[in-house]
Amino acid sequence: MQYASLGNRSTMTDDDAQQPPVSEPEDAATVHGDQGRAARVAERRALLEMMPGDAHDLDAAAECECGCHPRPGSDVHDGQRCVCQLTKDERAQRWANARASLADVRESLAPVVAQHRAALAAAAERLGVEATEVGLFAPWVIVGTVDGRAFSMRERWEAYEILLAPDDDPLLTPWGAPQGTKVILVASGTIDDLYIGAPDYDRALTSIVAAIRSFLRRRTCTHDLGGRYCPRCGTALIDPALR
Repeated sequence: MQYASLGNRSTMTDDDAQQPPVSEPEDAATVHGDQGRAARVAERRALLEMMPGDAHDLDAAAECECGCHPRPGSDVHDGQRCVCQLTKDERAQRWANARASLADVRESLAPVVAQHRAALAAAAERLGVEATEVGLFAPWVIVGTVDGRAFSMRERWEAYEILLAPDDDPLLTPWGAPQGTKVILVASGTIDDLYIGAPDYDRALTSIVAAIRSFLRRRTCTHDLGGRYCPRCGTALIDPALR
């Protein structure tokens, strides 16, 4: 069985869990990181003295890590001033503009969101599960429960993972769980497993539920029906590599 650590997305087996953790020299790494940043700030400050460009607050520009300082010829902000050079009032106005733009986007997407919810609800009812979309994109996230077991599906950059709640806490939703929570990795793959072309919530949820129910079925099946493959859970009863 594989487990996924929500802190670093790594997977480990039960055997791995028995091994003592390897200690990391965190203090030394922190010191080196602080020293490295201090050196970069000092270097930028010295260069800004020679070519400030349009920066009027050299200290703020030296502390900035966006990469536009001290490069007066660069245009990483699409013709706008770097945030580090804005006054408090200008920052507040920019945030207000951003919130207004976000509100407009949400309003324009409202019909699409409603359509998605209806399609997902219909698929969930057909399959006898609970499912809710909590992330539309970057990442796309669906959470819910299948046969009393909480799950989450996270897709980004056309790759997805289906995570299941641990045995000792079956209703713990993996998405949003505390960092370091040990959850079960049921399946992973590419977006083609969920839909091709336009989003297809019926196909996507069917794939998710099939992966979860197959996983749970294999854990409890007694394989007492015989044959080359178990007709109940699909497990190979004979080594698949044999003729």
